[in-house]
Amino acid sequence: MIPGSRDWKVVQSRLQFDCRVHVARLWEPARDVTWRLLRESLHAAAKLDELWLRKVSPSDLRHPLLLPPAIFCTTRNTERYWYRCDVYSEERIPEAEQLLSVVEKEHRKADSTGRRSWIDGHKLRFKFDPSQHALSAGGRTGVKE
Repeated sequence: MIPGSRDWKVVQSRLQFDCRVHVARLWEPARDVTWRLLRESLHAAAKLDELWLRKVSPSDLRHPLLLPPAIFCTTRNTERYWYRCDVYSEERIPEAEQLLSVVEKEHRKADSTGRRSWIDGHKLRFKFDPSQHALSAGGRTGVKE
């Protein structure tokens, strides 16, 4: 939770790819906010995030939301899809799901070996690396070290 900020754009820019940020629209003065009101707001945010996690969030390492937004060049139909999938109302979740299917149709292509990769607007290929090189040998096999 972040207290009210006059410089919300700065807060948003620092957190945009690290986490989802809900803004509680509690119109009462801070001294008048009751625990019941705050709890209801937190529960509503958690319920929405549970739905977003089920329907929109990355389900595996090949998910389009894991492509690098600063590098991956989108098309006119898929532009800014990372931002457009960061939805904060239940009504916008189907729109985000539809957009992800458009991203899949426009950017997920087979290469000469038949393996599918992400192809951006500049024809750069982004392949999934199954080597899990960031994990230890034990971590790759599921053994805790």
